[in-house]
Amino acid sequence: MLSESIFTIFLAVVAITDLREGMIYDKVLSAAATVFLPLNFFESFVSFEESLLYSIIGFLTMFLLYKLKPGNMGGGDVKFVAVLGLWLGKGLFPAIFTASVLAAIFTIPLVIKNRNSEMKIPFGVFLSIGAFLQFVPDVNFFEVLP
Repeated sequence: MLSESIFTIFLAVVAITDLREGMIYDKVLSAAATVFLPLNFFESFVSFEESLLYSIIGFLTMFLLYKLKPGNMGGGDVKFVAVLGLWLGKGLFPAIFTASVLAAIFTIPLVIKNRNSEMKIPFGVFLSIGAFLQFVPDVNFFEVLP
């Protein structure tokens, strides 16, 4: 239960920071990666190999998007996906898909209303929600209750 709480707090910190400051800080991401690797190794959420594989694939996929459409995504989002891959493994891409759908649902009406396609949308917020929704079905938050 402790590791699930750590992951949830990490997602909240990233979401709130990205929403308020438009940044996902490397210090937060590196601290999370440093914690997630050993936690995953000992508690085995996904295999160690799957964890590393999806972290790398997620990073490379987002980095490619980052380079193909400069300015649409920040480097923090790219690194955030790599850290999420450590935790979610093969659940990473459903989380990214969920985040993308939620971002579109939220963003399209704002762009239409404001007639501004250059709006900065904090994608880290949506990635956090997508990761949490991907992660929640496997967690029984009530197991600590008597």
